Amino acid sequence: MVFLATVPGRADEVFSVLGLDFPVLDETTWPSAEDTVAFAPYPVMVELVFYLSPAGEVDSFIYEPSSSEPYIESVRRSLEGLSFHPAVMRDSAVSFVLPARLRFEKERGRPRAVFHLPYSEPDCRKSPYEIDRALKLSGFDLPGIERLPSYFCRPGSDLGQGRYHFTVIELQIDSAGRLEDYGEVVSSRSDYFRYIRNLLLYADYRPARYRERSFGCRIYLVVRFFDNIRYPTAVWPPDDSVAAFPFELLRVETRLYLDSIISPPFPLNIRNGAYKLYRPAQFKDTVEAVIRVDTNGRIIRADYDNFLIGPQRLVLDEVTAGLRFTPAVRLDNEPTVFDGRLRFILEADEYIRVRCGWLPGVEAGVDG
Repeated sequence: MVFLATVPGRADEVFSVLGLDFPVLDETTWPSAEDTVAFAPYPVMVELVFYLSPAGEVDSFIYEPSSSEPYIESVRRSLEGLSFHPAVMRDSAVSFVLPARLRFEKERGRPRAVFHLPYSEPDCRKSPYEIDRALKLSGFDLPGIERLPSYFCRPGSDLGQGRYHFTVIELQIDSAGRLEDYGEVVSSRSDYFRYIRNLLLYADYRPARYRERSFGCRIYLVVRFFDNIRYPTAVWPPDDSVAAFPFELLRVETRLYLDSIISPPFPLNIRNGAYKLYRPAQFKDTVEAVIRVDTNGRIIRADYDNFLIGPQRLVLDEVTAGLRFTPAVRLDNEPTVFDGRLRFILEADEYIRVRCGWLPGVEAGVDG
């Protein structure tokens, strides 16, 4: 039996960005009665990319890693037979390239496969970077900032508060990339929008494009102020799409939509992308886990994808107990519990590399 989870099943559950209605899975098409899910002794995550026709049918799909082929073959007919309410742009159904994930696992000794779309997750697991990727693969050039002016009056430090501050700004850009209007959505400190406003007025923007046609759109900028210089330098490099990025302690993130969590957890004690162990690990391995970060910035739960033997479990439990983050912050500027994915890379030494799957440029990990 295949279980389908966290996927919209009704045509009215539509996720829209840049005037595009994303495809919605018709749940009645899954699974095929001819398929039997392969048994996975430990969880196996497969990355998929579907090529959908304007009718919402699967023309083809690709996947990785290649080692997951036995699992994919066990549900191939089901995957090929998936049917979607098609993507719609300007009232017309269009072809679409859709990234997805399929997780093979067991529940009470029985195999199951759980299907995830990047825009159908709860807010704290929604993947804006996979959503951006889907748009790019489907013929969009994304809007954003081309150039920021080089002057900036930096606000005072709040390092003692144990959080990184931000301001969220809504922008309206026309089809030529001109700024038509802007406004403050929320700021963690009342004066931060004022510090950023002049940057916006004299910045250069690029409009959204779809299949070579430019159009006006609304975007959001999340501007973050970092007091701890080693964090943005080592873990979050400047946006390569912004020419000559002039600010070491500032990070500007373009959002095409806003969800309820505006500021994810940022690591406080991962130096250069690594966490130092009390004693060197005696093995090499890569392990992923779904973790929960509480409102104090501590990991209170870690569900590992792999089956772990004693020494592995001890090392990773030491890391999850020692990691510290800034609390996630909701759009109303209140802290909240956060669920996300971490990747741990052990190299048989005293450092374990930790990759946060929810940070910009870190969907596949950041080495720092």
